Amino acid sequence: GYTIGGVCSDRDVFLPAIIKKSMVAQHNRGITLRGTVVDTADIAEELPQIIEFLKSVRYVGMFDMEVMKTDKGLYFGELNLRCGGPSYSYFHCGINLPELAVRTIASGRLEAADQPLMLGRCFFNNKVAWEDYMDGYLSPADMRKLYRDCDFSLLSDDEDPAPEKTFNRTMKPLYRKRRLKKKIKKLLHM
Repeated sequence: GYTIGGVCSDRDVFLPAIIKKSMVAQHNRGITLRGTVVDTADIAEELPQIIEFLKSVRYVGMFDMEVMKTDKGLYFGELNLRCGGPSYSYFHCGINLPELAVRTIASGRLEAADQPLMLGRCFFNNKVAWEDYMDGYLSPADMRKLYRDCDFSLLSDDEDPAPEKTFNRTMKPLYRKRRLKKKIKKLLHM
């Protein structure tokens, strides 16, 4: 599947890139757990239809759309008229969609971003990864691999590392507590 994020200004649409999902969450089925920011060429054949659909909505602001590509075509999943979960990945790749949306709303016209976009960067969603880890869908090795192999997480920011550190400090004891509860429950039912 793909997540398509961008900015609309009535009938003008800006799609800098798309997110190709390589892992989806099991705890919250379908949410992007791991993805890569790729060129819109992955859906080049269907792109004109997607843009026409977005124009027909006549929306102003950020959006997030989910589509699934199969051998039979592209299927619509959902359209969120807001900043979606994986939208922060665009910022890590060089496009600040929230800033572009604010400028568009304030000026009344879409000013396409002119920054170069770093395609091919891989990310993971901390929250859904930890949920899958706590439910046993991901092993400790899987979690280490996500942190090691991805270019960034949706909480990563070299200039502001506190949110990710705080999140990790919160999740580790929560995980241990949850495992202990499962062990106690298992012992009581023996």
